[in-house]
Amino acid sequence: MFTEVLVTFVAQSTTRASTPTPSGSPLSFRALALASPLERLGVAPDLAKLLERLASVAAVVALMFVALRLVPWAERLILDKAKKSGTHTATQSEIDINQRVETLTRVVTSLFRAAILSVAVVMALGELGMEIKPLLAGAGIAGVAVGFGAQTIVKDFFAGFFILLEDQYDVGDTVSIGTVTGKVERMTLRVTMIRDVHGTAYFIPNSAISQVANRTHGWSRASVDLTFRAKVRVGLAKDLLEEAAKHAKTLEPLKEDAEAEVTIEGPNELEWGGTKWTVAVRAPATLVSVYKRALVESLHHVFEARGYEPDDGGRLGSS
Repeated sequence: MFTEVLVTFVAQSTTRASTPTPSGSPLSFRALALASPLERLGVAPDLAKLLERLASVAAVVALMFVALRLVPWAERLILDKAKKSGTHTATQSEIDINQRVETLTRVVTSLFRAAILSVAVVMALGELGMEIKPLLAGAGIAGVAVGFGAQTIVKDFFAGFFILLEDQYDVGDTVSIGTVTGKVERMTLRVTMIRDVHGTAYFIPNSAISQVANRTHGWSRASVDLTFRAKVRVGLAKDLLEEAAKHAKTLEPLKEDAEAEVTIEGPNELEWGGTKWTVAVRAPATLVSVYKRALVESLHHVFEARGYEPDDGGRLGSS
């Protein structure tokens, strides 16, 4: 008896479930719960799905613009922070630090912009209902093909990355690459642009750079060479140069640089009619000419005060 009643109940339930709902009847509670907000407001399902997808795409585009706006803001924040926290060290001046930060931020921000645009395009296509996996797979295959066909470009990017990582040179440095000597005006991961003293711009692929001579990297040496007459005793010449070195430490910018120690080198050579000496000081690479002018001014001051002047051959002796 119980088995017959159970079979009858299951048959009736199956019949009710398989019976379609009339098109004009209102949605059931379950369908209403699963419906989107637009469908609850009476919008047709197809139109509601289209509007929802367009809204999602608009949200992705809005987020993309916000992210692109944040990139230059972050760039300015990093540059300002680097300028405030930069310290003058024995091997790298504040100018060097700022130049490196500027170069790195320009390259990194360009990469971030490209990444933001790529992600936004993929997300927008996904919201429009397109299959992203075949697109990504095709992009991967195309990337491999392009990589094989553009190996030089890949080498340029890797070389540019290591140039930045190792701080070989920055924008604003004066460098010699091969037969080209000039100032670095622009640098990307692929190419370096150098402008020489004649105003000619050279574009050098980073993979072609095998050796770099950086004339303004970290610190350099400001020196002045001079020759005393043979009749001037070595001890007297050394005293004169030491007096000039002390006077140089009272001039700008040496007196503000605690690490600027003036050294006397000599006598270096003994030639017919005189002995050669060198007065040198360690200077920031960008201020070598300024430091050298201070040395020359000090030497001129001491020699004039002590009555020493050069002859026609450029040798110093008492007048």
